[in-house]
Amino acid sequence: MLLARRRQQLTKEDYQRKCRLRPAIEGTISQFKQRTHNAKVRVRGLRKVRNSLILMAIAINFGRIWAYFLENTLDPIWFLILGVLLLLFWAKRWVKRSTRVVFGA
Repeated sequence: MLLARRRQQLTKEDYQRKCRLRPAIEGTISQFKQRTHNAKVRVRGLRKVRNSLILMAIAINFGRIWAYFLENTLDPIWFLILGVLLLLFWAKRWVKRSTRVVFGA
């Protein structure tokens, strides 16, 4: 009975959509392990580790997009322009956050 119920779930579109995401996630985890020397991060502290891993994930995904552009002979200049704009937007938000002064106790 449990096996029959499981087989019914395997045929649903939602489950198949989630299964298609798995190879991309597995590849990302593999690249994380390669870049962090088997999950040993060079920074200490929860915030620094979190920020480091987020930036590393962004770098991995940008590398994949860059490889896709080169492989499919699309013009990579549009990708570079988009990346620069995103970095400028992020830097602007970061500067606004870091210059706030909080008074009071």
